[in-house]
Amino acid sequence: MTNDGDEDDADATLLITQFLALPVATGKLDGEDDSKVALVTSLSTGDNSVNGTIVLRPVADTGFLAAGDAIAKQAPPAAPQPADFRFKTGAYPNQLNSIVIKDKFAFIPSTGASPNGPTRFNVNTQSLLHVANIETRRDTDQTINMHLAVAQQPNANKLFITQPWAIAAENRENEAWVVSAASNIVVKLQINPANGAASVPRNPSDNTRIMSLPVGRNPRGIVINPSDTRAYVMNYVGRDVTIIDIRSSPERVLGALLSAQLPDRGSKEDIIQVGKELYHTSVGVFDAPRDGAPAITGRMSDNGWGSCASCHPNGLSDNVVWIFAAGPRRTIPQHTDYDINDPNTQRTFNWSAIFDEQEDFELNIRNVSGGLGLIVQADGITPDPGVAAFAPANANRRQLKVRGINAWDAIKAYVQCGIRAPISPVDKADPDVIAGEQLFRQANCQTCHGGPQWTSAKLEFTPPPAAGVVNNTQISSVLKKVGTFDPSAKNEVRANAAAPLGADGFAPASLLSLFAFPRTFFHNGAADSLEAVMNNVEHRAAGTGVDLLDDAEKRRQIIKFILSIDSATPPIY
Repeated sequence: MTNDGDEDDADATLLITQFLALPVATGKLDGEDDSKVALVTSLSTGDNSVNGTIVLRPVADTGFLAAGDAIAKQAPPAAPQPADFRFKTGAYPNQLNSIVIKDKFAFIPSTGASPNGPTRFNVNTQSLLHVANIETRRDTDQTINMHLAVAQQPNANKLFITQPWAIAAENRENEAWVVSAASNIVVKLQINPANGAASVPRNPSDNTRIMSLPVGRNPRGIVINPSDTRAYVMNYVGRDVTIIDIRSSPERVLGALLSAQLPDRGSKEDIIQVGKELYHTSVGVFDAPRDGAPAITGRMSDNGWGSCASCHPNGLSDNVVWIFAAGPRRTIPQHTDYDINDPNTQRTFNWSAIFDEQEDFELNIRNVSGGLGLIVQADGITPDPGVAAFAPANANRRQLKVRGINAWDAIKAYVQCGIRAPISPVDKADPDVIAGEQLFRQANCQTCHGGPQWTSAKLEFTPPPAAGVVNNTQISSVLKKVGTFDPSAKNEVRANAAAPLGADGFAPASLLSLFAFPRTFFHNGAADSLEAVMNNVEHRAAGTGVDLLDDAEKRRQIIKFILSIDSATPPIY
């Protein structure tokens, strides 16, 4: 949120970013690289009215090539060679957390989503910077992908600008600074005052690198003082503030001030804190494998490109439908993974129930983010080649450590205890909510969406599964067929362009805090509203086999109840 008028102006304009992108009006299905747009709302502070909306458009060419095109049914080779990377990739802006105004332009960084397969670390998420003209309230089409500046630097030691979370502009100079929440750096921008075009310059003391500076762990905010001499960066996980001298040449870090005490070493809070750090980092700093050896770094992704939080901001969901190895899958918020009152109560993971342990996501670190991972052999460095879904208890394998704490154990502790469900603004005493709950019960919706996590897809065994539990790579007992799989849909395809999983059903989605994730529903985003969800007769009748919700007023009331559900709502068993 930012103000483009004088603070004392009684009728200034306030610009507010909408965090998640929304579907375009042309009926595209999510999974395509241009299927959504981002919005910035313009408000008049004089009468508190909306006076415009700035639409930030996708970019057609990110500058990075893929070895295939899943939606176009162009399968990638099993072992792609450099010549195979010939398919352009696009991206739409998402996760709009910050905006800054410089003269007549607004600059908006975002984590660009490029969901079309094949999945690969440098074609899934991008580091976009959109520029809007605040006078015309239009996208200037001066969007840049800040990752390109890193890719093009001659120095092979690269660190990408993953999750550009916040931005601040200098007052007198045509310069701005963007913080990369995942890579723990702040990056300089140069701005053309005539048209707003921005670029990432090289470091004047080392022309082989972009101008970036290391800051603390998980930076999320930045401010610059009025005299343009200091920048202050708030590091969320590090609990400190980095101070930067921005008038020296080149700019330099002066130090940091602790803003809050860190947990006591070895405490439960410390384990959760380590997990939070690993969850939000694209790099990671791990204990040395033996005395006297250097610390291990860079295991979470390839050159700092990708983190758990890239798709799960704040542990929740980017609301993107990714064309994954199993097919199109909307990101599931991880506050639904465990019952907040009983962390040992776990659901099966992914829409297709293809994982039964958090440690199974080691495969995502390696195969999607391009990292070496956290599960290692006896030497404490070499990745363990035995990791596989439903393998004998990945949780029991040797793990890298952070401050003496097992990395995956810490991540699991953070997911179990550190991610909170958003609080619904809907009044639970509203008569429509009360009526909607009764309709929910009568339609037996709890068959799929019941229990403390508001889903029936609970894990009912201790990994690994017994023989016969897994069929076609899925825990088949939790799958439900409710009319949401349409094999003819354009985006129903695997990342390798093959036919997707789905014919056997899906693990029911959780309804917990569903209000926070608008206009992308079902596994493949086929419904762009809860009204569209409820219009699916087979889905709404799945609990009883009889359609009890053929009346539009009843559907409105049940939707009102669903929008009210959060962790304070008593579960329906």
